[in-house]
Amino acid sequence: METGIKFKQIMGRSMLIFLGIMLALTILSKTIYTFLLPVVKVQEVEKGKIETKLIVDGKVGPDEKFIEKKQFKVEAPLEGKVADCQIEEGGKVQKGEVLFTLEEEQSEASLLKKELEHTKLLLEQESLDRQKQALEVERGKTQEAYQKQQDKISQVAEDAELIALQEAIQKQEQEVNLNEALYAIGAVSQEAYETSQNKREELKRKVEQLTQVKIENLEKELEALQAKETTLVNQQMEIDKQSILNNHQLQVEEVDTGKRVVTAPISGYIQTLHTFEQDQVDKKEILAVIVPEDIPYRVSFEVSKVQAEKIKVGDKVKWTLERRKRDAEVIQKTLNQEKGAYTFTCEIEDMEEMPQEVVQQDGTAYKSVLIEVVQASGTYEQIVPNSAIVKQEGQNYIFVMEKQEGTWVTTYKVSKINCTLLKEGDLNTAITAIVPTGAKVVVRTSKPLKEGMEVSLE
Repeated sequence: METGIKFKQIMGRSMLIFLGIMLALTILSKTIYTFLLPVVKVQEVEKGKIETKLIVDGKVGPDEKFIEKKQFKVEAPLEGKVADCQIEEGGKVQKGEVLFTLEEEQSEASLLKKELEHTKLLLEQESLDRQKQALEVERGKTQEAYQKQQDKISQVAEDAELIALQEAIQKQEQEVNLNEALYAIGAVSQEAYETSQNKREELKRKVEQLTQVKIENLEKELEALQAKETTLVNQQMEIDKQSILNNHQLQVEEVDTGKRVVTAPISGYIQTLHTFEQDQVDKKEILAVIVPEDIPYRVSFEVSKVQAEKIKVGDKVKWTLERRKRDAEVIQKTLNQEKGAYTFTCEIEDMEEMPQEVVQQDGTAYKSVLIEVVQASGTYEQIVPNSAIVKQEGQNYIFVMEKQEGTWVTTYKVSKINCTLLKEGDLNTAITAIVPTGAKVVVRTSKPLKEGMEVSLE
């Protein structure tokens, strides 16, 4: 009896040990199986836009067209040598600041030339003085004629022709009065009486018309005299102005030491410096070019014709300077025939964000920047990462993973699906494919995949 019980106990323990071993082996085999499966990363097939990004080198600096229009060329006022140059390219100057000191060449030829110019000035001044005297005489005559004309207007009633008409009116008035008395007693007819009245009224109208005509003619002559006076005054002003300039030049020549200072005509930056100390310069030669200090800045970059096809005016770009990205908008597209490339000019959207050292320290310099042009397409229904696309033998396809729920375990299997590429971007691609409901696209795998293969998730 006891032997039978012990046997049963031994068998029970053996069975438990066997089941434990079998369970352990099952778990171990499952673990090994799972470990050997390809590990994949998946994501949903999304709806969205495709972006392409072009990164090129560019520059930021003052607007070249603005500089071309607003630049001021400083010219040499005389022929000679640059005794002193107090500026350098890129430097900032204030209006009136001394830029150069020029020393005139005192050669025999230059002295003769100077003497000739002095003589010309004296002769010109004498001519101006004579013109001024003649104008003064002419103005006096014009003013006198103007006064006489005003007197004529005020005394127009004393004109002989008008006086004769007034006397005729008086005589006619007497005739009307006489006819009125005779008509009252029936000595003259009504027709004779009215005829005398009409004649009197006709004489009055004639006086009024003649007076008006004479006044109008006199006023026209008066206006002509006024216009003449205005012309003479303007001529005299021009002569006075030129006379002042000549006298000033004569005074300068009297105290001329042979040196002249050249000052800045505007506040701004020295864009280019054409001459230096000890250089010989000719009169009117350009010494330097100054641009205003309130220069608008632009971002520009150059790309090939193929790249340029993807960029248009109005596109937004980002440019990086000192590790900070800033926004700009394309405002101009220009073809460079020699290089066979396009240059794009962009307007900076917020000049207040410009680094002050770029704007202030050197207003004419350009800084190298990194340009990033991002272009977005229209919206597509199916967007997948580029890594999900498998290209093989001229065919394009993706792997999608579906979840399968079992009684005891859940498995994941992949299916191979053909797809058509609609638009490729830098990170994603728009496709058209028949993707089962609930399936997710495989974007990364640890091993090559095959149709129906079981996988595990990252």
